[in-house]
Amino acid sequence: MYSTVGREVFCNVKMSDGGNVRVVIVDQHHEVIPHWYQAINDGKISSNKNTLIHFDAHSDMATPENFEMLEETLQHPNEKLHKNASLLFPLMQANDRFITSAVLTGFVDRIIWVQPDWLSQDLAEIQVVYVGYTINKHDPKETKTSCMCNKDYRKSDKKFSKWLCFYLAAAVENQTVFVSQDNCLKVQPMRFFMFSETVFKQVFQVGSLKAGHVIIDIDEDYFGVEGGVQKMIDGGIPKEVIRNIDNLMPDLFCVNSIMAEQRLNKAVQTMFYELYISSEKSTLEHLKETVMKHTQKYFCGRNDALTFERFTNYLQKHTNKEILRTLASTKYCLFESLQLQVDKRLDAGHEFALCHGTIYPENTLNDLFTDSKNGIETRRDNLSKMLDFIYASTQPCLITIARSLRDGYVPREQQRFIERNVRKAVDQTLRKVKMTSQTIFDENLVFGEKGWV
Repeated sequence: MYSTVGREVFCNVKMSDGGNVRVVIVDQHHEVIPHWYQAINDGKISSNKNTLIHFDAHSDMATPENFEMLEETLQHPNEKLHKNASLLFPLMQANDRFITSAVLTGFVDRIIWVQPDWLSQDLAEIQVVYVGYTINKHDPKETKTSCMCNKDYRKSDKKFSKWLCFYLAAAVENQTVFVSQDNCLKVQPMRFFMFSETVFKQVFQVGSLKAGHVIIDIDEDYFGVEGGVQKMIDGGIPKEVIRNIDNLMPDLFCVNSIMAEQRLNKAVQTMFYELYISSEKSTLEHLKETVMKHTQKYFCGRNDALTFERFTNYLQKHTNKEILRTLASTKYCLFESLQLQVDKRLDAGHEFALCHGTIYPENTLNDLFTDSKNGIETRRDNLSKMLDFIYASTQPCLITIARSLRDGYVPREQQRFIERNVRKAVDQTLRKVKMTSQTIFDENLVFGEKGWV
């Protein structure tokens, strides 16, 4: 099925598994981790020293907060990690920390981050980096945390800068804490390249990639980023109502499967729609009956009576017809994927609430951009050209695509259109090199294979 020379892995074009390039679609970006390490076992990628070509509006290069959780994982060879979920979960601490986690295992040692031109049209930077660990001085227990040291390549004198070392302190809102190089103990080196899409097409060198050692990773937010909370506010829900419903719903509703999550989403939408159409004559008693009728089977079972009273009383006092209409038309989901809630070390909450993601109006860390359909198609064509360059150099057997719906980055109403265009770009390139693909939909996709419908 696969031909292997030493550590090299080559896809055999005549495969029986449905395609020689595996395309995996996940929701939260760190959910690619199980698929990456499974691909080692399946002969799709080498076990170490791989290049990650990362198309994304964000670098996702934060370091894992809890290094101690990672230590057992780092004692095992990458070829064995797919067999044990408890060894993979430490690599999935957050949606922006999974890449450096993979670096720590030696799985990735070169990252090429391609930014969309709507962020920057002339970006071209190179860094020499290593990832290691240090002591978290913002933790009273002084636990180990991951750190990073980098040297920037200066175009002016064609030399590298001095080492700059730091870690992110979650206890102070991920503030960057600088440390000396001596205090960031090296675990794994890597090289980090940052290019805008225009520059990538100009500087990419055919032949620079090693066969069997390349992963292509695409976040759908490469095509745009929106603020889900602001969209709800624009739809007529006051920010304070959003925050309070987000606080009340997780105490009342619980789900234990992806199907239950999808069904509860529908049940809550139907509940709010019935409250909307009867809002002018609704009483508190009618409101309670409506909530019970549609959602009682999903009650958590702990302090339900008190929580139910708080929830229904709040809706009675703080919603009106306009708010109920918007609540009926939005979606509801878990804040974190169910698979991430299995391992208690990840501290992933079970919160089921409004599905607006993590970008609030006061958040200034994310550039927001919504493109037109023509703009999305143009970016698709550019992506296809870049994939052509890559496949002219080598023929990667693994492509991962992240929807970023649960986290609230990709523009929701455009998500399906964006995904169709990403897959079209991939298919166009593969046809040119006479390769086929097998698409795998991760079982934890919020709202299922269809996405945001």
